[in-house]
Amino acid sequence: QHFKSVGSHAGMAASVTCKCRAVVVKFLQGRQPVHRLHCCCYDCVGALVFAAGKGGPAAPERPLDLVYFRNDLEVAQGADKIGFFKLKEGYPTTRMYATCCWTVLAGDHPAYQNKRIVSYPGSGLTMDYDTIELRGRVNDADLTAEERAALGAPFPRQPVQPFEVGPIQGTTFQDLVDKHGIWIPGGVPVRGTPGWLQQDSETTKYFLSEKDIPTHWYNIQADLPTPVPPPLHPGTQQPIGPADLAPLFPMALIEQEVSLERYIEIPKEVRDVYRIWRPSPLFRARRLEKALGIKSKIFYKYEGVSPSGSHKPNTSVPQAFYNKQAGTKKLCTETGAGQWGCSLAFAGKVFDLPVEVFQVKVSYKQKPYRRAMMETWGATCYASPSQETEVGRQILEKDPDCPGSLGIAISEACERAAATEENKYALGSVLNHVLLHQTVTGIEAIKQMEMAGEYPDVLVGCTGGGSNFGGLCFPFIGQKLRGEAKKAIRVVAVEPASCPSLTKGKYAYDFGDTAQKTPLVKSHTLGHTFMPPPTHSGGLRYHAMAPLISHLKELGELEAEAIPQLECFEAGSLFANTEGIVPAPEANHAVAGAIRAAKAAKEGQVVLFNLCGHGHFDMAAWTNYNEGNLTDYDFPAAEVAMALAGIPLVEGHN
Repeated sequence: QHFKSVGSHAGMAASVTCKCRAVVVKFLQGRQPVHRLHCCCYDCVGALVFAAGKGGPAAPERPLDLVYFRNDLEVAQGADKIGFFKLKEGYPTTRMYATCCWTVLAGDHPAYQNKRIVSYPGSGLTMDYDTIELRGRVNDADLTAEERAALGAPFPRQPVQPFEVGPIQGTTFQDLVDKHGIWIPGGVPVRGTPGWLQQDSETTKYFLSEKDIPTHWYNIQADLPTPVPPPLHPGTQQPIGPADLAPLFPMALIEQEVSLERYIEIPKEVRDVYRIWRPSPLFRARRLEKALGIKSKIFYKYEGVSPSGSHKPNTSVPQAFYNKQAGTKKLCTETGAGQWGCSLAFAGKVFDLPVEVFQVKVSYKQKPYRRAMMETWGATCYASPSQETEVGRQILEKDPDCPGSLGIAISEACERAAATEENKYALGSVLNHVLLHQTVTGIEAIKQMEMAGEYPDVLVGCTGGGSNFGGLCFPFIGQKLRGEAKKAIRVVAVEPASCPSLTKGKYAYDFGDTAQKTPLVKSHTLGHTFMPPPTHSGGLRYHAMAPLISHLKELGELEAEAIPQLECFEAGSLFANTEGIVPAPEANHAVAGAIRAAKAAKEGQVVLFNLCGHGHFDMAAWTNYNEGNLTDYDFPAAEVAMALAGIPLVEGHN
C-alpha cells in the first residue's frame, strides 16, 4: 500500500517496484496514467490472493484500485527476475510478477488491444506516478449482496481518455511474454466457487480428475545421453534379440523393453482399469513438517490407494492385458513382501488369466494376509524355495531352512513359465518395460506440483529393484535431461543397509536370478548368489538394481543412500503419528530419506517422495518394532566380498 504522487514531471517515467525492491519496471509514456478504475472482479483479486499464497504481499480487499498506462515498458532492474502467469488455461488476463517475492507488477487483457496495461496500487508494491481521479467502478456483479450494500451505489465507468499511441520507446508487455513464456499453475478454484477469495495456506491434498489419467507412459531411454548397455545372452554373452525373450514375455512387452520412443500410448483397456484408483493423490505433509520443526516443505505421492495397496498395479494391469492379447494361458511370477503378487493376482482376475506366485519364504511366513489376498483373487501361492520346481528342490536339499530370496523366487517362476509354451513370466520390477509403466506416477505428480505452485528441489524414493523410484523420478529426470526442469533437482534413491546394491554393489553384468536362467544385465549388483538377511522390507531384498537406475547413477543423475532398518521404522512411526498413514516397511525407507533431505534443505525448498504403499498387511513387522524386537543389520564387508566374487566374468565388460 505504498505509492506517491509528486506532481507532473514531463519526460519522466512512472515506475513500479516489487516488495523486495529487486525488480523495477518503468512505464515510459510519462508519469500520468491514462485511466483509473475500481474493479470488483474475481479474477483480479484472485490473482493477488494466489500470489500472496506463494509468499507475495497480502491481497487487498475489493474493490481493487487499477491504474492503466500505455503499453511501453522498460525493465529497469531485475530483468532476470520477472515472470508471467495465468490462473487457468483459457483465462484472458496475463500477469507479470517478480519471481523473487511474488509481487504482481502489471497485467494485460485482450480488451486492451496491446495499447495499454494495468497495475495495482495498494497491493503491496511501490508505485511512483502522478495519480488521477477515479473514473468508474466495474464488475459489481462479482460482489456479494453484503459487499455491494457496504460499497454503495456504483458509479458509471467513464471512457478512457484519448492518448498518443506513437512509437514504442522500450518494449511491450507481449514482447516480454514471448521472451519469458507464461506459467499456468492449474488447480486454482474456478470463478465463483466457495473459498475463491480466501487465501488457503493449509491445503493438504491435491487431486486430479479421471480425465487427467495419463494417456501415454514416458520412456526415459529416449532422452538418455548414452544408451543403456544391452542385455547379454548367458551362453554366448552377445546382445540378446526378441527371440531370446519370447519364451518369457509377449512381443508387445519385448518391444517396449527395447523401444526408444519417448511416449508410448496406454491402451484404453488399461486406462479403464486405472480409473479404479488413478489418479492417485498428492499430499503436503504439513503435520510432519511441524513435528520436525523444519521450514522446508515435504510432499508425497500416495500409491497406497490402489486395489492391492501399492504402486504395483501400475504395471501388473498392462502386463496382464498384453499377455491376454497374446493368448497366454497362465502367468508365473515371484514376489517378496507380496505387493507384486497381490497386484498380479488382481490383474489376472481382471483379464481372466490364472496366476501362480512364488513368494520369498520369510515373507510368506511374516505376511500371511498377503497370501490370503492373492488367493482371494484366485492366484496360487507357494513359499520359495519350494518343492514345485527343480531349482527349489536343489536349494532345499542343501539348506532345508533357507529363508529364500527374490533371486530364488525368480528362478522358480522362470522355470515354471518356460516349461510350457502357453505360460509366460511377469516381473514386478527391474526391467525397462516395468519402470515405463510406473511413470504414470511421476506424470501425475508433475501436474499436481503445478497445482500446488511448487517444483521439487529433492526427489526421494525407496529402491529394491527400482520400480516405484523410477515411476516417480523418471518424468522429472526426463525434464532435466531435456532442459525443461524449472530448477536444479537432487534425486535420492534410498535402499536398505542390509541389501545395499547401489552403495556397495559392483556395476557389472550379472544374472537376475540365483539359478542363472535370466539374461545377463548390467547393473549395480551384490552378486546373484547374495542371500539377504530376513529383514521386514521384503520388497527391497533383491541383489541387483534396475539397469536404467544403475545407468543413471553412473551418469551422475542420481545418488544413493543406505539407511538402517531401525531409522526407517522410526521415520515411518513418526509419519504414521502425524500424517495418519501407516507405511509399508519398504516405504519407510522413502520416509526416512525424505526426512533426512528435508532437515538438510534450506527454508522454502521442496522435498517430494513416493509413499509407494501402506503397511496394513505388515503388522507383524510393526509389532516387532513397537515391542523393541527389531535390530539393524549392516551387511559385513567380508560377506559383500564373497557375494561379489560370484559375479560372472563377461569378456570385455566385468
